[in-house]
Parts: sequence; structure tokens; C-alpha cells
Amino acid sequence: MSEMTSGRLVSGLERVWLAAERIEAPFVNQCVLTPRVSVDAARLADAVARAGQVHPATRVFLRGRLRGLRWDVGDPSPPLHVVRPEDTSTTLDRSEAAPFLMMPMSCAGGPGRGQAAEVVLVEGDLPQIVVRTHHAAMDGRGTQRFVSDLLAALDGRPLRGGIAGPARDVQLLSKGPIRPEPPADAVSFTGAADPLAPPGSRWMHARVPPVAGPVLLRVLAALRDQVPGRLRVGIPIDLRPMMGPAAADHGGNLTGVATLTLGETTAGLAESVRALTTGDAPAAHVLAADTLRGTAVWLMAWVGRQVAAKHLRSGLYPLSASISNLGRHGLTLGGAPVQAFWIPPPSPGLPLFLTLCGDVEGLDLCARMPHALATQGRLEAFLAGLAQTLAARS
Repeated sequence: MSEMTSGRLVSGLERVWLAAERIEAPFVNQCVLTPRVSVDAARLADAVARAGQVHPATRVFLRGRLRGLRWDVGDPSPPLHVVRPEDTSTTLDRSEAAPFLMMPMSCAGGPGRGQAAEVVLVEGDLPQIVVRTHHAAMDGRGTQRFVSDLLAALDGRPLRGGIAGPARDVQLLSKGPIRPEPPADAVSFTGAADPLAPPGSRWMHARVPPVAGPVLLRVLAALRDQVPGRLRVGIPIDLRPMMGPAAADHGGNLTGVATLTLGETTAGLAESVRALTTGDAPAAHVLAADTLRGTAVWLMAWVGRQVAAKHLRSGLYPLSASISNLGRHGLTLGGAPVQAFWIPPPSPGLPLFLTLCGDVEGLDLCARMPHALATQGRLEAFLAGLAQTLAARS
């Protein structure tokens, strides 16, 4: 696969994610893998190096400033870190079990200054592998491709590889409308913010039996009935299918976000989701973000902090949640299935970030909330209620 020869400009949406990192770190994609076979650290280190070499998006770093901020490809493959928790029987099912996954990642570039991706081997009774990629450098689909090749490298299977550019999202999109930010009139799923809560956020993972029918629709229908009030969700949508062959192997950020107000019947939801995935709403989100490409990242972060605090005080938000559906995994290692779930990145002004993925044996949910909305067991109660509703309808 070809790499960037002279770098590519950072897109507007990638600048938004760089600002998000300054608001609350780490703003990263984190895929937690649970193999059913043992994992040797030396073999994994070799697999990370091999997979990193054919996925240049995992090796990008930043240089330049303002409108000239660019991604360049470096030489080193992502590093491997080996962690052994004090309680080796602990699995990574909540933020409290994995404080090492709260470490920020830098894409600043230069020797030893940062990287766009890293892999963590969590040793214990049931070893787990965590693939971490900076969201400003890679999206979920690009990370999935690297994850698949990492496991293939461990197994000695052929690798697909990917590219890091030089094209960026706005260059691959047909020009169209720019979508304004939704009004702050939506409510959270867990009520008012706790003014005494510490800053930051928490996440929690749950696994439920396989859900019949389209998973995203089932989850949206379950969320619709949780609380009264206006519920609006953002749905990240992979733009690669609508961008054509030039985008198919791209490992960077080619994801837009479409918004949907809940309150329809399940049949109405199905039609609305279909319209979102085939319409211009996700591209409009990317095009709107591109208008910020000349804005300093520090200023975007400062404004973002003020706006997030305002939403928490008022109890009204542009979005009640972001729901990222990463689809059904078919991951294997040593001929055995590998369970996977995705830890959502933090966002203080977003009441809920929920990721969905699964396999033939179950559906994995991972929910993240600001501490202020998760106190007094509210995160646990929300996730348990959602899991119970989905299990009852499966």
C-alpha cells in the first residue's frame, strides 16, 4: 500500500478531535480483545510491528500549525505495553478496573514524543489485548482494519494493509450543504448533573445475548422508551462506501455524524436510519467542521469547555447520546473466536456515548458518561436497564 509522500493537511473534523483531547483525555478509540488462547508478549510485539508497517495511519504524527497543520508518516510501528494488574482475575469491564487506559496519547511527533496508535497486553488469568488509536488520526473503521491485521499477523495469516492518505475527507466528498449544530433542547438519560461530582467520566461494559433483527434499530427503540423529553442521538456513519474506491483502504478519519430525534415507531426509525445512511447528513457534518480548519486548536478547546459546562448546568444538550455501531466482528485467533468491545472516548458535554458491536454469541455494549451524570449508580442502572430491555426483545 502507498503512503503519504508529502503529508496531508489535517481536516476540520480531525481538528475538532484534537481539541476534544485537550478538553478531556484520552480522546482515543480503544478496542478491547479477549482471545480464548494464550498470548505471548514477544510474539505479539512482532505482530504489532508487522501490522504497523502495512498500516501507515498508525504511524502518523503532527507537524506545522493552524491551517498548515499536517499529518506525516513516521517510521516506528506502534509500541506494545505490557500491564499486569494487581488483581489478575479482573477483566476490563469498567473504567475503575483499567486506570492505565486513561493515559492520554499524543500525536505531536518527534522522537519519543508521541504516536497515533499503541497496543496494550493486559496479563492475567484471562489475558486481554487493547488496541488504542488517537481519534484525530484514525476512526473506528480504520482501527478495525488494523485490529484484524494484528490478529492475522499473530496467526501468520496474510495482511490486507491500508493507506494514510494523501486525500482527506473533504476532498473525497461531493460538495453539499453544511449542517448547523442542533439546538440545545435535548435531555440526558440519567437526569440532572450532580454539581458535587468530580470532573471526568466513567465507562462500563455489558454483554447481552444476540439481538434479533437490526441491532441499531433495536437499541434506538429501547432508548426511546427510557425517559420523557426530547431525545436526540448522533449516529457516526462510515463515509467510505459513498466515497468510492479511493477511500476503501483509508485508515484515517472518514466518518460523519448524522442526527436523529427519537419518538417514532420502530418502522419509522428504520426509515429514518436508512435515510441518514444514504443521504447527505453525514457529509454535511464533515463540511461544517471544515470551516474550523483555520481556528486554533487551543481556542476550540477553550470554547468547548465553556459550552460543555453550560449544558451540564442547564440540563439541555444538542445530543442526548452518540451511538456508534461497529457491527458484527468475525475476529479469530488460533482458530477460536475473539470477543471485542469498544470503549467510547470522553466528551464532557455529551450525556452518553454508547458503542455497539458483537459476534454470533452476543452483543457488546459499552457506555460512557460524565461523572456528573453517572453518580449514585446511575450509569450502572442505565446500562442494566438497557441490557434487560434488549434481552427481553431478543
